[in-house]
Amino acid sequence: MAQHRADASSYHRRIVAAFLAVSGFVAIAKLVGAFKEMVLAWRYGTSAWVDAYVFLFNVVTWPMAVWFSVLMAVVVPLVARLRSVSEDQSRVFIQELNGLNWVLSGVAAVGVAAGLPHALRHWSGLHGEALELALAWAGPFALLCGLGMATTLQSVLILASERHDNTLLEAVPSLVLLVVLWLPAHWIGQPLVWGSLAGFAAHLLCTVAVLQLRGQAVWPRLGFRSPGWRTFRAGMGTMLLAQMLASGTVLIDQWLAAPIGEGAVSTLSYAGRVLALLLGLGAMALGRATLPVLADAQSVSGARARAVAIQWVKWSLLAGAAAALVAVPLVGPGVRLLFERGAFAAEDTAAVAGALQFGLWQVPAYFGSLVLISLFSAQGRYRPLLLAGLLGMAAKLVTAWWLLPSMGLQGVMLSSAAFYTAGLVLLMQLQRPATQS
Repeated sequence: MAQHRADASSYHRRIVAAFLAVSGFVAIAKLVGAFKEMVLAWRYGTSAWVDAYVFLFNVVTWPMAVWFSVLMAVVVPLVARLRSVSEDQSRVFIQELNGLNWVLSGVAAVGVAAGLPHALRHWSGLHGEALELALAWAGPFALLCGLGMATTLQSVLILASERHDNTLLEAVPSLVLLVVLWLPAHWIGQPLVWGSLAGFAAHLLCTVAVLQLRGQAVWPRLGFRSPGWRTFRAGMGTMLLAQMLASGTVLIDQWLAAPIGEGAVSTLSYAGRVLALLLGLGAMALGRATLPVLADAQSVSGARARAVAIQWVKWSLLAGAAAALVAVPLVGPGVRLLFERGAFAAEDTAAVAGALQFGLWQVPAYFGSLVLISLFSAQGRYRPLLLAGLLGMAAKLVTAWWLLPSMGLQGVMLSSAAFYTAGLVLLMQLQRPATQS
């Protein structure tokens, strides 16, 4: 390890440096998000309002989550390759991709606005007051999808330059909503709606401003003249399907939880937020730290990129197991400290903590999977990621079918552990020495 610390070009050193930077930014972003959840719990508890808000938020942010993952996996390695050939080629591709991204953002917003009310009435599982609120908010929430889609590319472009300000800026929507929720109730009608819209708009403006300050902002241009589109199209379809499966677990979880009864979706959401705080401090940092470095390593030597990645998979599994073991006894006190006040009662704490303890089982496999996803993305091998998503989804659905009747939300959480474990096992089998780029 001493030789890596002394060598500024060491891939391991670059990953560690990026990991520490991203971890710090993630910690800030997640803490802001945790404060927002605390205020949400204080003001609304596990009520129909939170059920409707969480359900809508997860539905309309799902397309942007998929798009961000696809862009990160495909564009970051592609931009690295284009820059190694010509800065002009890289710039033209980014301009044209920016143009396409703005078009897709508008299409996504219109599509969600048109289809969401029908989906809520017939497929959501919501009922009563939660369904009425969700239908009333559907139109404004569709705008979140368009704003988020526009923001994703700007965040990926920041990441492609091995800078990680985008991770810190992810705190902006939560920060704005937090401020809105703190305002007197009569100041802003429907604070969950308008606070979310304002937060997403501020996030987009901040990412554009960062790129502008660094001289990396480009005007969008419509067209497909860049040679980079051939590589982009080759990986786009497969990666899109893979990320739809991976990101779709959140939608499936709330679909499974909604029929359990009022408060089930919000209980699952609070547990998921705390779990996301734990995962984000390590896993999000791990994925975003490894991908740009492994993409650069792959452009030099495929064998070297694989060796670096496998070493980090081992370290990630150990770190994930240790984090889960440490977190188990702290779940109950942690949930109580975060949420138990105002409308959030002791029985809500027990329900959230019970679900969260079983959610921790997914942490080691999730950590290890992210490194392998970075490796396969750097190699331009997207089919194994799709296969892993298919196997993981099958394992999740079977596990949920088996455990949901007897375990409720705890069974839903365990089904996510099955998803990541099955995917990790398959990816470990499919990884192999890659030919030199």
